[in-house]
Amino acid sequence: MPSALSPTGSPSAAAPSPAPPSPPALPGVWLAVLVAMAGGWFALCLYATWLRWDFWMLGIDTSSYAQLLARFDQGLGWTYTTHIESTGPIAIFRYHFHLLLYPLYGLYKLLPHPLVLFVVQHGLHAAGAVTAGILAWRLVPGDGSLAALATLAWLLFPQHLLGQSLFDFSFRHFSLLLIPLAGLFWQAGRPVAMLAALAVMVAGTEELALTAAFFLLAAAWQSPADRGRLAVGAVACFGYLGLMTWLGMNHHALGWRYAHFRQGLGPTLAVLLSELNAQYLLFFVGPLLFLPLLRPTSWLLACVPGAAQVLFTSTLDTHAIGHHHSAAFGATLLLANLFALGRLPAAWARRVLLGQVLGIAVALLFLPVFPMIDHAADPEFLARRECFRSLAAVVGPRDSISGPTYLATHFWQNPEVFLFPFHADDADWVVVPARPTGYPPVGADTIREHAARLHADPRYRQVLANQEFLAFRRNP
Repeated sequence: MPSALSPTGSPSAAAPSPAPPSPPALPGVWLAVLVAMAGGWFALCLYATWLRWDFWMLGIDTSSYAQLLARFDQGLGWTYTTHIESTGPIAIFRYHFHLLLYPLYGLYKLLPHPLVLFVVQHGLHAAGAVTAGILAWRLVPGDGSLAALATLAWLLFPQHLLGQSLFDFSFRHFSLLLIPLAGLFWQAGRPVAMLAALAVMVAGTEELALTAAFFLLAAAWQSPADRGRLAVGAVACFGYLGLMTWLGMNHHALGWRYAHFRQGLGPTLAVLLSELNAQYLLFFVGPLLFLPLLRPTSWLLACVPGAAQVLFTSTLDTHAIGHHHSAAFGATLLLANLFALGRLPAAWARRVLLGQVLGIAVALLFLPVFPMIDHAADPEFLARRECFRSLAAVVGPRDSISGPTYLATHFWQNPEVFLFPFHADDADWVVVPARPTGYPPVGADTIREHAARLHADPRYRQVLANQEFLAFRRNP
């Protein structure tokens, strides 16, 4: 590998020297332990996601990606209707360059169901945890228990575990495998494989090109011998993101989340120095005992894009622990943490990592973990499920629907599923929610107005009424 790379991944200012010898391979028994831990966690996460599916509580992005796959399979191209930017089908490649949709479609052909998205997402999380354990072994060889602790930390880290990773799909979550894999390839002296891992990550979504660029800059910092080639790769990533933005993709880059940039320095600093940001960083760095900051390595550079994307916006959803916007930040921060551990003596590395696992466990006491497992037998949730099942029993596979977001994932194969109140005056089915919704924002007054209008409209008749919604069917 690059001559200036030490076994711990820290930069060296010395003249080029022979690459350090490779550490012995992780013993098979410890590898089996890591795989068993990750496999058990994969099964538990998939069960929690299945419960959310069964109770009609998966996220809106999941319905969009599932509908993309279904509509592509129906010959309608990479288009979807579950969005608020337009009232008709739009092409996903107008907004994001998700090249990994093509291999994902191959899996969908084998298992045509929205949960195939989570088989992939949770599988990548589990594989990333095993990769992190192997990397920890290479950085601090000779201690299989440290590899197991690193795997456990990767599985339990709040950003990886909570929120959208369990109930909503995003290509950003692919970084949970591809970031540690790129780090492992780098440490093992395989720069081409590292570039391939980063290329796959960027193929998932163009937004992660910035993270890939800073990852390469971090690697270039450590390797004078390869600095030129790595810098070229970083520039290519910057150029790719710039091209995508110019073409109109990555449209959120400087959108409404960052409107304060146009308002001047004062409003921007107010956002950056907000209490919301302080709490967010505390939940990220606190469980790691602040080690990535106390023992910094150049890998902190890779954290810059993910951190900046959150810290320079004031929106609450972006700051939510577990939100997909923070996925790459969580992965790069844990990678920097592993390399920081590699700079400690072996005995201290084990103690600190054990303390971090305990810190993560304490953090999880303040955050909801697997809430659906707790409510699986709750009568209120069971009644809610029956309400939605009654709707699924009467809606035809080709019927168009206008309804709240939580319906969309279950009707992913219907060619036209719109988010209420879009098309609430011409869809085959209009499902009026019983309560206000947040995406798109629908208040109580809007709900009452549409319910009254549909009751008075001779084109529609009410078919279902329960505690969750009113369902109106357009007359043939």
